[in-house]
Amino acid sequence: MSLTLSLLDLFTYFIPGSIFLYTIIEFLALFRILDIDFSNLTSSPFIFISILLSYILGHVLTALYALVWKPISVKFPWNKKDVEQEALEDFKNDYPSIPVEYVTNDTTLLYALLRERPSPNASLERIFRQFVYMHMTGNLHFAIYILAIKQFTAFILLDYPINLLIIGVMLTVIGFLLRTWSRTRWYYFYYYVFCASIAYGPSLIEVLNNNVPKWKVAPITEIPGGSDHQKDPVIE
Repeated sequence: MSLTLSLLDLFTYFIPGSIFLYTIIEFLALFRILDIDFSNLTSSPFIFISILLSYILGHVLTALYALVWKPISVKFPWNKKDVEQEALEDFKNDYPSIPVEYVTNDTTLLYALLRERPSPNASLERIFRQFVYMHMTGNLHFAIYILAIKQFTAFILLDYPINLLIIGVMLTVIGFLLRTWSRTRWYYFYYYVFCASIAYGPSLIEVLNNNVPKWKVAPITEIPGGSDHQKDPVIE
């Protein structure tokens, strides 16, 4: 788990935070507020401060992503349905014999409960892996989008050099691809949480009240609704 947490810190906080820090410095230089020559800043104190700031900014980026960017991005026309709602509807369709009463926004509490108890029908490690992936790609694509905005801003302010436009477009494409993958990870996370939670009951209230599993459902697979996905769970 320590290795997993280290990778979580690296890819979810440090790398996106480094991109965010670089973008901030570039914006300050673009508007002639601050101009830093990185070639002269190779001392140990500067490197340590940069690492610390990158890690802190990674957490700031996480908050900005959750509070600002995610609510905006779900309104885009190509997002026809909320990803949590989509996962819940697919779960209900995959298990039609279960009277599922979960609603959207239940998954945060359901996941917290699952981390405190064993799950007989779904791997918590697999759920946690989706949790890591979705936050990693979420922060990365957000940081890259911000960097792309800087490139487009520089393109306009510096008399339209074509290389800045090309870099901005490439960053936008990379950000969009990462965002698409991030949305897929969010979908799997929600779906797997529902799969694990159903062992304790088909509603949030039952999951809260039941510490002992009462439903037996086939183990979750990598592809929800796949051919090896059991449609009719056995109720004990």
